[in-house]
Amino acid sequence: MFRFHLDNEDLILGCVSGSIPRSFSLRRIIAVKIEVSLYVMLQPENV
Repeated sequence: MFRFHLDNEDLILGCVSGSIPRSFSLRRIIAVKIEVSLYVMLQPENV
């Protein structure tokens, strides 16, 4: 699990799924390009 702040100070929580090879080393990345889509939790009633 990881978290980061956007430029507008919103906090994003995320996780990585899948397996990571033993030879893979995690490094701190200075800049990452991500795509975030919003999930709307409000649904119309009686649809």
